[in-house]
Amino acid sequence: MMQKISDEKGEATLIATLIVSIVLVVFAFMLIPYFVFIMQRDHLQSIANHALKEAEVAGYVSNAIMTSTSAKLSSVGLAAISVGGNSYPNFGGSTLTKVLRDATDPTIHIIIKYPAANLSKLFTSIGGQAESSNGFYYIQLSGRSEAYE
Repeated sequence: MMQKISDEKGEATLIATLIVSIVLVVFAFMLIPYFVFIMQRDHLQSIANHALKEAEVAGYVSNAIMTSTSAKLSSVGLAAISVGGNSYPNFGGSTLTKVLRDATDPTIHIIIKYPAANLSKLFTSIGGQAESSNGFYYIQLSGRSEAYE
């Protein structure tokens, strides 16, 4: 007579464990780009806050502030780059003319735009579609000028 093999249940458990393990590893590695995205955003935000404090003292976003901000961004891995003919970090829209403390509107703005990681690529591994271009970090901060003259 033929005897039933009793190890069939063990094989099914092994296959299920392998499939679940692979899925968990894929999800674990998908978190790495997300955390890199968050860390870059936090670095950019803190450096922009420091640049705003410098701009408040000067009364505007000077070339020296832009240069020092770019150097600080470069030191944390956000070096100056060119995408589509545009160079980043971009300070377009920032207050470039001096605003005095006693002006009718002493508000100054610093705007920093920098290419972000394309997180939509994460979803291609589970059947989603990636965007053709990356997004941008867009940090806009406002402050009050402290410049007397």
